[in-house]
Amino acid sequence: MRIDVPRRRPVGIRLTPLIDVVFILLVFFMLASSFMDWRGFRLDLPAADATPDADVDPLVVRVLGDGGYRLGGVDLAAEELVERVRAARDGSDQRPVVIQAAPDAPVQAMVRALDRLHGGGIEGASLAGDPG
Repeated sequence: MRIDVPRRRPVGIRLTPLIDVVFILLVFFMLASSFMDWRGFRLDLPAADATPDADVDPLVVRVLGDGGYRLGGVDLAAEELVERVRAARDGSDQRPVVIQAAPDAPVQAMVRALDRLHGGGIEGASLAGDPG
């Protein structure tokens, strides 16, 4: 006796549930990830025809290639930058602060110096390139 078994159609893979799972995973990782706290700071660029005041000697903070700082020939850490700049200014807000970066200095070190000076109440710091 012969028994006829109906042939089964080949089952295809449905993509709709797979796309749903990928979308749910995408939403989960987007909501679960931590984002950096982006803070902006104001940077005033001088006009093209601006000339520095010859009567006032600027206070130069040098950013070294290893990310350290130098003020008046003395190496210092980022934590003591604001106190040293205040002490060098002698309570006078007339002396401008110039952050001068070495060619191999990391950008993060320059931004950290600007951020610390601004956070310490020292306004008007400007950036300059290393003359050589």
